[in-house]
Amino acid sequence: MGERKKHPIPNNINGNTPKLYFTNHKFIVVLLPYFTYMNKDEFLKELIAFIADNSSELHPKVFKNKIRFGINKSSYTEMRFDYSQNYKGFYLQLASYNKEVGDFFEQEMDNTFLKMLEDESKEFRNLFFAQNSFQLSHYYYGFPIMTNDDTGHLYPEMGTTIFNDVLRNLQANHFKFIQAAEVLSPDLLHYIKRFPPCFFNTALVALLIIEKNLLSLDDERVQGLFEYDNMVTKNECKLFSPFDLIFGKKDYQQTAKQRILQRK
Repeated sequence: MGERKKHPIPNNINGNTPKLYFTNHKFIVVLLPYFTYMNKDEFLKELIAFIADNSSELHPKVFKNKIRFGINKSSYTEMRFDYSQNYKGFYLQLASYNKEVGDFFEQEMDNTFLKMLEDESKEFRNLFFAQNSFQLSHYYYGFPIMTNDDTGHLYPEMGTTIFNDVLRNLQANHFKFIQAAEVLSPDLLHYIKRFPPCFFNTALVALLIIEKNLLSLDDERVQGLFEYDNMVTKNECKLFSPFDLIFGKKDYQQTAKQRILQRK
């Protein structure tokens, strides 16, 4: 990228005022010091370009306020940045879509799934994961977007100074998830255990991944799902509810559970 335009500090900002000099019958205004100013639109544009430039292996495609990762139209993840008027900063939403998952939902849920799609966009059919950067509960936090950050927002006034830190966090978390989501990797089971509410029809996503990758019941990633549900059932912290279960009480959830339990 080229050098950013520098803007002088206006009068009475941070105690600095313009200095007026008279020399050779001319007035010369000297404004010191200088600072790099970015409005929120400039910040977002440069942030998205920076992330895309440093994620070529994920095949990024840049849009106005988001990046789409993936070369296959039937399987991709979007990283979208929306501005919060309350926080005066941008939060990140990660959303993964996969046609194979959507087909599996329709196959296993039939009319129940089709009813869920009423009044939804065409893309919603294939959505199986969504998480906001400020999202949290009593047992998990969303993927961090900055080191030692507790708001889940990026603030334009911080400018490009935070870009490298944001990238490090994306590489350590989001990019690994994106790679796993694109191919429905067995490692997605770790993310299901870590963020069950962020997955749609969680039990069916787990079943598809297990069957697709020919995983056995004693695989540690499969066992991790049942360990989580056991923790929810025991509810020693008194904060869980049946809605937190991966394998809930609905028929399709229990069917998925039994099919997994029968695997050898």
